[in-house]
Amino acid sequence: MLRGFEKENENLAQQNRQLRQGARLKREEVDGRQLQLVADLNNAKASADANPASMRRVAELERELVAVKERADEHGRELEKCREAKRALERELLTGPQQQQRGADLSVADAARLGASEAARSKAVADVAELQEKVRFFAESQQQMVEDRMEVARLAEELRASRGENAELRRRPGAKEASRRTAELRKQIEELQECLRKRHPDSILALVKACEPPPEQRRELRELQGKVEELEAQLAERDELYDRRVRALRAQYDHMRLEFERRAEGRVQAEAQDAGHSPSGALSAFPRDEARRAAPDREAVLMARIKDLERQVEHTKSYYLTKLRKREPLVPSPSKPSSKPGANGAGGGGNNPDSRQGQHVQHLQQQLRDRDARIDELSRTLEGARGSAGYAALAAESRMPSRHSSVMSEGVHCPGVSGLRLFLASPEGVVLAGLCAEQRALAHFARRRRFDEVAAQARLLLSVLSAQEAAAAAGRARADDFSGAEVGASPVGFLPLRGLGQQDDALRLGAHTPLPSSVWASWRRSAEVLASVAASASLQSGIREEELASQVAAALAEFRGCLESVLRRLLCLPAGGDEGVAAITASASMQPALESLLPRLLLEGAREQMDDTSVYGSRMTPTAVAVLQDAEAHAGLDHKLPWSELLAVLKRSGLGGDQLLQECRQAAHPDWTLSMPELRQLLGATPGAPSSQTSAAASSFVHALTRIRLAVASHGHPLLLAFRGLDKESEGFVARGDFLEALRSIPCALSLEERLQLAAYFSPAGDPRWVCYPLLLQSVVPERGREGRAVAAISASCDGARWAAPRAGSSSLTSPFDDGGVQQDAWAGGQRSFTENQRSLALQRQELVEAQAETQFLRERLRVQESRSSEQAALVAELAVQPPAQAVRRLQAEVAVLESRVLEQQTNLLAGARKAEITLRADLDVSRHEAATLRRALEARDAEVRRYQTELEMIISELAFLRGGADGEAG
Repeated sequence: MLRGFEKENENLAQQNRQLRQGARLKREEVDGRQLQLVADLNNAKASADANPASMRRVAELERELVAVKERADEHGRELEKCREAKRALERELLTGPQQQQRGADLSVADAARLGASEAARSKAVADVAELQEKVRFFAESQQQMVEDRMEVARLAEELRASRGENAELRRRPGAKEASRRTAELRKQIEELQECLRKRHPDSILALVKACEPPPEQRRELRELQGKVEELEAQLAERDELYDRRVRALRAQYDHMRLEFERRAEGRVQAEAQDAGHSPSGALSAFPRDEARRAAPDREAVLMARIKDLERQVEHTKSYYLTKLRKREPLVPSPSKPSSKPGANGAGGGGNNPDSRQGQHVQHLQQQLRDRDARIDELSRTLEGARGSAGYAALAAESRMPSRHSSVMSEGVHCPGVSGLRLFLASPEGVVLAGLCAEQRALAHFARRRRFDEVAAQARLLLSVLSAQEAAAAAGRARADDFSGAEVGASPVGFLPLRGLGQQDDALRLGAHTPLPSSVWASWRRSAEVLASVAASASLQSGIREEELASQVAAALAEFRGCLESVLRRLLCLPAGGDEGVAAITASASMQPALESLLPRLLLEGAREQMDDTSVYGSRMTPTAVAVLQDAEAHAGLDHKLPWSELLAVLKRSGLGGDQLLQECRQAAHPDWTLSMPELRQLLGATPGAPSSQTSAAASSFVHALTRIRLAVASHGHPLLLAFRGLDKESEGFVARGDFLEALRSIPCALSLEERLQLAAYFSPAGDPRWVCYPLLLQSVVPERGREGRAVAAISASCDGARWAAPRAGSSSLTSPFDDGGVQQDAWAGGQRSFTENQRSLALQRQELVEAQAETQFLRERLRVQESRSSEQAALVAELAVQPPAQAVRRLQAEVAVLESRVLEQQTNLLAGARKAEITLRADLDVSRHEAATLRRALEARDAEVRRYQTELEMIISELAFLRGGADGEAG
């Protein structure tokens, strides 16, 4: 009884939670509907304010609405008067002047029969209430039985899995069986060899062996028999499952029927209370009798619907049973999606997080080197000459006013010093700085009529641009792969913002690549033209030299125009505006799908001002919290904030003053929208990657380099010679697999993850299949003497061979201009060497600390290994002292102990499985018995309910007859 009450309480609590959840969902739906209606009303008002005809129509409709409401009020008052008159007539009919005469006319027998009918009716009502309680209890019990059956099915599945494991363990041969099988196989081999020697192919043994089926067929037969047994068991389980589902549907139907009857009674009582009634029992029974007259129609409809559902259930059951008997799949197997060959990206390591991390770090280092080269060239340009006379055409073209000056002179806002600093720190700025440095180097080569170097450099630049275009085209696939990984896998802080769609990423915070593929395609086409023109000019050197120089200058001007158009689009045009875009894109022969970076740069500057003027923790400043709350209050239903509303928010917060507001007004169109997730990320509400994960990845990388350095220094490993043997052509690059094998040969116990991380780190961004080993040598081998000069030479050659940087040994890297800037170069070189010495000193200190920690760790491992070695040595000495026979007996005893343990475990598993099977079978029998008992009880209760319904109909008909007689007498 207690368990029954506890289960009943649990079911009631579950129903209560479900009802509460449904009510909460309903409230949310109503709130959302109200918000939608308010928005529709605002839109309708806005459209109506702009349309006079709509305003007149609205005024007419309002007047008509007022008139209709007045008529409805009049009809309501008339209806109330009619109801009052009806109540008065009913009171006169029941308690009027005819009451005494009618009471006198009634005989004693009629009064007794009426009393007996009333008593029988009250008893029937009590019985119906009791039966309804029993039916409710039966429905709840049925639900509990369904849950118990599900638990039984789960336990049966576990039992089946345990049996499979036991069978697998039984099929595994032990040591004795393996030795016996080995002896049999050896005997068969000897017999076969003997048969071959005797050359009797028709011997009895050969015939018997030939008649036997092969082991593959026997194994396949056993597998098929096992599958047949499993499918038969599944068929039996499915039959039982569908039988239980039918019973559950029956219980659910009873539960729903009970609920509908309860709701019908509640509605009848509510109607009776609304209509009003007298305290007498006859008047209270009057509306209930009318409701019971209308009830058979509704009940007939519900019964018809129930029969229809039962037919559908039987049809579905027969359909699936037919499929099971025919051994057909219940659900058609889905077609396998065709895998596209290019979905995995370029290279074999595109989906490896370590490869992506190493490529990203290598790409950032290359961009940093390009930026340093660009800074050096700009410093030399300020002091050097303006070019030679042979390149007058290009110099004249560069001194000519820009073709876009007329377009950019009107309504253009360029960022200040802070904005330029933030732009240079952005991914787009790094890319454009590197390309500008490349264009500068190409212009230098072209001025000196070195068209072959221009062609070579343009081809290298073309490969980089093609790789970046492909990466940008596959950016969505890469972003999907990146979202599955952890945030801390990236070595840098610029991470894509998750949850932003392509249309919501106005600030390109969720973009996987800095620039879209259309921009890279435009630059690639310009680089192709430049490479072809420079190649043809290098082949025709000495013939029409001025004409060839003008063609190369025109190709360079086109490439420079492409770069300048992208810079103007990013830094000089407001976001959301179309002023001057058509002219710029048409003149630059491109149409980049870019949005201006001015809003993002200004918001990042505002964030820096918040950090400078507030005392904050690790997440957000109070000013940022206030700005975000104000912005969320003014955002629309699509969680987007117009730029004009953001300006109002910044003005109310008092951040930046009038200067920031003026720059924000010029940065974007007032109707340009910004999504709230982007604003949260810019203001610091979206936390970035945990620093612990990033530092852990960097720490593992530094530890790997430290171990390599210690191994090379202590063991004298010929690392340089090993890489030279792999690099036959002295290009400075080796294949990725050869690089991993070379790292594996170093005696420092590098794991596979560490080797892959090193390979990805020292691979170029455009082609991860090759690894630049001189960079590794510079990190782990000190450059001293001949070895250092060799490493430096190979590093210089690899810089010119793989990356888009000017070749080492040429005058473009040491002195772009031969006619000036030597002292400036020497001073700059001294400053850089001092800075590099300071940096190397700090790195050496850090490496010393890491080396000490690594040494302590290795000492601990050495101590553990020595203790294990001493134990093994003692064991070996003990075995050496003992005679061989005793050692063999000892080993045999240990093997016997192990076999006994295995047998004991198998016995325990079999015993546990047998007990579980017996328990499950007993529970299944009990459940079947209970189901049969409940089915019989349900049939008996249905019969009683039908009998009670018949009696109630007879009582109702008698009451109706009596009421009709009373009405006739009153008339």
